[in-house]
Amino acid sequence: MALAIGQLGVQVGPDLKNAAFALFIYALGFSAGPQFFTNIRGGWRYGIFRSSKLSALSRC
Repeated sequence: MALAIGQLGVQVGPDLKNAAFALFIYALGFSAGPQFFTNIRGGWRYGIFRSSKLSALSRC
């Protein structure tokens, strides 16, 4: 839809652009948010691995 509007030469105001961008970011976060937090909860093993690696490297 946006490509068609752009090809027709329609000018869109900055307020509408900002609102559309905010809606896009909200929709993206709404759809990806649950998976993101699930991965954070399940990723504690990687955090421990990273911490042990950093502590080993800091001793060198």
